[in-house]
Amino acid sequence: MRTFYIFLLIVSISSCDSDDRNEVCMDPTNKDCPNFDPCLLRDSITADFSIKGQFSILSPWNEIYFEDSLFIGRQLKFEATHQNATNYKWYLGTEIVEGPSDSIVYRNISYPVDLPPGRYYAALVVEYDVDEECFPHSTAKDSVYKDFYKISDRDVLIASKFRGVFENEGEDSVTIEIAMIKDFTGPSSDYELIAINLLGNNDSIYTGSSLKAYVNKAAVWEINSLNLLKGDIEIFEDGSSVVWNYSIQGVEKNFRGIIIN
Repeated sequence: MRTFYIFLLIVSISSCDSDDRNEVCMDPTNKDCPNFDPCLLRDSITADFSIKGQFSILSPWNEIYFEDSLFIGRQLKFEATHQNATNYKWYLGTEIVEGPSDSIVYRNISYPVDLPPGRYYAALVVEYDVDEECFPHSTAKDSVYKDFYKISDRDVLIASKFRGVFENEGEDSVTIEIAMIKDFTGPSSDYELIAINLLGNNDSIYTGSSLKAYVNKAAVWEINSLNLLKGDIEIFEDGSSVVWNYSIQGVEKNFRGIIIN
């Protein structure tokens, strides 16, 4: 009788293993499955595009661009989301740029003409080959219009007060600040960033030439002979959460917080 029970157990295990191996694949995005649908892996082409601002004119930060709708100047990068259209036609103010390879267009809004602060627009019209298999009712053309704004340096979002905590330094909150002040030693339009209370003793650090790159929601400082500030700050897409990692006078700080003004 004992042998009989062992035989039943072996048969039962073998049967389960066989069922697992013979399970039918039902993932429509897996090309090895019988119900594979290639259209689930394809996107319908649209004229959507992004507008990004150049981080700095200094290398290597001049190769970095941040997507936003508020820009202080320098070069803007207009980039189509889909790179496989047959033709791109951009409307950038009064300028029209058109061609099959113009999926990305760069324009400087500070030089040779410095655009005044204000609202501007960009539009893109794309033409493309219709995917008859997946999108047979497509019109072969799409268009998207977007606004963006040129702002003054003093209006950047990083020039704010932030309330938060330093990582690994307890739960007591602290307020630190970046202030944009007029630089009276340079051209009348120049502003400089001042970092306030970074050490927690109401200190004010003139960042000076250690400020290497900044846009509306981000900045980078590098140590130089005039001060001891190094780090970077970035405000996230929600427009209020901020991360600021920096070192000052040999002290490392990792700040996490929100904008409070």
